[in-house]
Amino acid sequence: MTNHPDDFVHGIARVLQGESLKAKCYVDHRSSLGVLREKMVARLVRNETPERYRVETGLIRDAASQNPTNSRQIDLLVHDPTTIVPLYRWEDFVVVSSFAAKAAIEVKSTLDRARFDELIEMHLSVRAVNRGVFGTIPTFGYALSGVTFETFSEYLAETIKANRIATSPVYSQEDAYQNLPTCVVVQEGNYIAVTPNQKDGRDWYCCAIKFVGSDYSDGMETGTFIDVYSRLIEPGGCAALGSGAVCSWFNRQQVPDTSKVYIGKDGVIRQGSIELHKFL
Repeated sequence: MTNHPDDFVHGIARVLQGESLKAKCYVDHRSSLGVLREKMVARLVRNETPERYRVETGLIRDAASQNPTNSRQIDLLVHDPTTIVPLYRWEDFVVVSSFAAKAAIEVKSTLDRARFDELIEMHLSVRAVNRGVFGTIPTFGYALSGVTFETFSEYLAETIKANRIATSPVYSQEDAYQNLPTCVVVQEGNYIAVTPNQKDGRDWYCCAIKFVGSDYSDGMETGTFIDVYSRLIEPGGCAALGSGAVCSWFNRQQVPDTSKVYIGKDGVIRQGSIELHKFL
């Protein structure tokens, strides 16, 4: 799934880690440090964003409803002003039409239970304003630190089991995978979760990997995050994240089975590679 060389993705992670460590030497206020880290991730995202798009903060407004509503505030809102100019702007805060929104990214200093729930709330709010619009707005979560990989996997499974999205008349139990963001990363934990954006008849919904056991394991989570983002931001990019492509990438990763999990529509966590019949 990734096209970037290992040295490239490893270098990206080192830049973020280095700047974060430098900031912590002088900034001990949690919210201020969070703002700085958000700016660091924003710069990284901007470097991988086509020039015709803007990366700002703000809200997505339902473009297809007779009674428009807004999403929750999004840390990094990627939109195309050449398609539809923002409905409202104040400096770098914008309200954009769901037709113009290209991606929504939540940035966290630490991903614990409360912050994970905030990420899910943002994701579901984007899904709510995206109904009836052609294509899906991908959502991402990026945290500098967080809970253990095992606890993170439990968060994913619990979210699928809860299936909050099924309360909407346009979704069903078979759409439970849409409860999760497209991609969630915890940098210092070296782990990532990816949710394919197509059902494709599969009976698994999400996979997660903790990169361990090689010189380049530290940084692969960030490189994969950037690869998924850069693919999906392009027109027609959603086709690059089908279950077959994600499954092939997942199965190729050389990590212990305990660092490689996938979650079925039953919400059960399974370890190891995904069997062929799981996505055909």
